[in-house]
Amino acid sequence: MGRIARIRMRPMSLYESGLSDGSASLQSMFDGDTAAAVPRDDVSLVDVVDAICLGGWPANVGDSAGARGEASGAGGAIGDYINEAARVEVAEAVGVRHQPEALLRLMRSVARNVATEARLTGLAADAGGDSALASATVRSYLSALERIFVVERQPAWSVELRSRASLRKSPKLHFVDPSLAASLLRATPTRLMADTPALGSLFESLVVRDLRILSQGIGADVYHYRDNVGLEADAVIERRDGAWIGVQAKLSPGRSAVDAAAASLLRLRDKVARRRNADLAALLVVTSTGAAYRRTDGVIVVPVTSLGP
Repeated sequence: MGRIARIRMRPMSLYESGLSDGSASLQSMFDGDTAAAVPRDDVSLVDVVDAICLGGWPANVGDSAGARGEASGAGGAIGDYINEAARVEVAEAVGVRHQPEALLRLMRSVARNVATEARLTGLAADAGGDSALASATVRSYLSALERIFVVERQPAWSVELRSRASLRKSPKLHFVDPSLAASLLRATPTRLMADTPALGSLFESLVVRDLRILSQGIGADVYHYRDNVGLEADAVIERRDGAWIGVQAKLSPGRSAVDAAAASLLRLRDKVARRRNADLAALLVVTSTGAAYRRTDGVIVVPVTSLGP
């Protein structure tokens, strides 16, 4: 004790795999440098969707077969990983007695509800087949999936509010990599491009994955915010000294989508207590593609392919 530190090993971020140029540095934002990153016009939405399906697995960098849903290559490897986790890894690594088919159904349910505050009762009914799983079983399975680093919760942000709004405390559910959810949903890039709601959820999960990876090295954690009047932030990055960045993930870089995201972030800023306002480092909208710029209201807009440490 005191001689060895534990480090959570995550999949590769887009910055590590080479799709992001890293010009929008989280560390710089915390340090007060809110200059816009270099615009990206060399990356398309198709590239981002391929990255979602390939995942941040080192062996998949440069692979295109799995990204297009072929049976071989990266896509097959991800499916094999999921099956191995459900059938063998949970029992061997955690010692939880389980029914592999029920666990796989639960994983598919989590994939359908990724990036949401899914309730145990809903997951139990969705994953149970002919009859709902017991809530205790779902809780045990989710805990096992967390312990083998397949599922990861995104906790709610603890914040002091000026308003009387009640905070929602439930965590959001994510897979450690969005490619796992895409594989469980049998979502190829072509199918995702035709299903905007599903793509939006997986894009948010991609953004959260990268924010977690990039934040880990600067001593920060990633939360989410939601209150009972509908105000939410997809991510809040909080450093140990209390400094924070509010983040909204928007698949579309269009003006109306960015305006709505910026308005939510500004409302969050106006709601928090004065002490938390003083700790605010930046408000950030992360889009899939498009230009990087700073709005007149101070909100920074960057594509996910510009995020860096």
